Amino acid sequence: MSNIKLRFLEGTNLYSKDNLIYLKGDGECYRGELLKVVYNYMNIGEKLKLNSYIDIVEKNDIIEVLISSNNIYLSNNIIKSLMSNSSEETILNELESNSDNEWSKKLKEIAISKNIPYTRINENEVILGYGENSFKIDRNDYISKYDEDYSKIFNYIDGNVGEIPIISVTGTNGKTTTVRLIHKILLDLGYRSGLASTGGIYIGNKLIKYGDTTGFYSAREVLKNKDVNVAVLETARGGILKKGLGYKNSKVAIITSLSEDHIGMENIKSVDDLINIKSVITEELDKDGILIIKAIPTLVERFKDRNNVILFNYFEDKLIKDHTKRGNIAYYVKEDYIVKNRGGIEEKVISIKEIPFAFNGISKSNIRNVMVAMIATEHICKNMNSIIDIVKKIECDIYNNLGRQNILDFNDFKMIIDYGHNSEAFKEVFSIARSIKNNRIIGVITAAGDREDIYIKELGEIAAEFCDKIIIKEQPDLRGRKKGETAELLKEGALNNKYNSENIKVILEEEEAILYALRNANVGDVIVSFSQFLYLTFPVINKFRVERGLNKIGEDLDLMH
Repeated sequence: MSNIKLRFLEGTNLYSKDNLIYLKGDGECYRGELLKVVYNYMNIGEKLKLNSYIDIVEKNDIIEVLISSNNIYLSNNIIKSLMSNSSEETILNELESNSDNEWSKKLKEIAISKNIPYTRINENEVILGYGENSFKIDRNDYISKYDEDYSKIFNYIDGNVGEIPIISVTGTNGKTTTVRLIHKILLDLGYRSGLASTGGIYIGNKLIKYGDTTGFYSAREVLKNKDVNVAVLETARGGILKKGLGYKNSKVAIITSLSEDHIGMENIKSVDDLINIKSVITEELDKDGILIIKAIPTLVERFKDRNNVILFNYFEDKLIKDHTKRGNIAYYVKEDYIVKNRGGIEEKVISIKEIPFAFNGISKSNIRNVMVAMIATEHICKNMNSIIDIVKKIECDIYNNLGRQNILDFNDFKMIIDYGHNSEAFKEVFSIARSIKNNRIIGVITAAGDREDIYIKELGEIAAEFCDKIIIKEQPDLRGRKKGETAELLKEGALNNKYNSENIKVILEEEEAILYALRNANVGDVIVSFSQFLYLTFPVINKFRVERGLNKIGEDLDLMH
């Protein structure tokens, strides 16, 4: 049934803290097909006494169904079977011959009553607790070792199983850089940190899984590892929508920023929709946890009634002043220092000139990222002096922050590589280029094809404001656009800003565009290249470096993400 979208929301989600099944109709025939699935499910659920609650919402041409029950895994299997056109009789016969494992259902109920995290790996294996405080048990042990007696299991693990500190980070800009910083600081403090991020899953310094690992299963991969005693989880929009959160009870929740360029993507029709998605992480904040948010009106308004909110920004504005007047905490920059303000009393934390990660004060966004990382790690370790000592040594290079504000030196000129994909990131990186250039700024720009036209054109307009020359390329993944379409929108944006068309060159292929920029750079130029496809970027850079008699860089790195 291709017209029906099914999601098993196994963690805290947009709709509930409980497990839910989400169904959505899409297409001309969706309504009849979807309601037929729901009707047949109700018949089967009644016979199996699933005590299901079903909420059907119809908005214009869209129909959404939310289902909860006393055995959500069984409900999910039934719906998947119905969507595969299995008959009610066939489904019931299969369930009778392969009954669901009630042992884990009961185990979950007891664990929840004792505030012990519960993770179902499969029908025959579960994990209680997180990280170093976790305990794995399978159905065979339950039968043979514990005699099917739940009291024996909980007596055995009493006092040794439970939570570990979790730091969850979401937002539209700065997520990856922030989690990398937090992970690095925690490791240098002596913690055994586990990280799930856009750049992969790390246990300590070891990369155990490649890829864009920012969702439900990635969080669980970190939390089930016995070597971990604190978890740092980048929590992206897509993961929240697809499965919900993969954890319970974080100590720190962070919303780094909000950008309108996500409007128009799935389930996002306004800034409020975006906030609703990002705010899901606040639903799993522990009672003694802190919520760190950027001081922007929409976020401050959303969380104004919470007493555990810490605001941050580069500057002290009215939002921060009102916040601290009420006795709350905020961080900002004043007279070249990161300042902590508690209830109107300011305390200098660190000079921005002593932060190499922010190029000694040049990068405002990295100053904010460092600020947030320091706030978060202090809540875990309670020792800001040790954190400051570590921050003074961390560089924003390809080893600590690959693909984010990396400044590469070619002797005669420099190149900045950045992941930036929206207006906030473009302005920040071009501002850095402006602060270090001695000649021209050459922008090698691109955009994600799944953004609305207005936001793609805006990137062209910003490039026109900063650049002496613009080279327009396209990403290998066009995200639904035709070849050349995104490039044309970027060019249109630049021309809208009265930019000279003679200074625009369109080279769609990533490698060709970068090589052209490198070979045509003059002394004192700064090339700014926006890309997330570093496996294409670095070979070209190294080809050019060899031509110039320079050493290759980044050959020991995973460049896929």
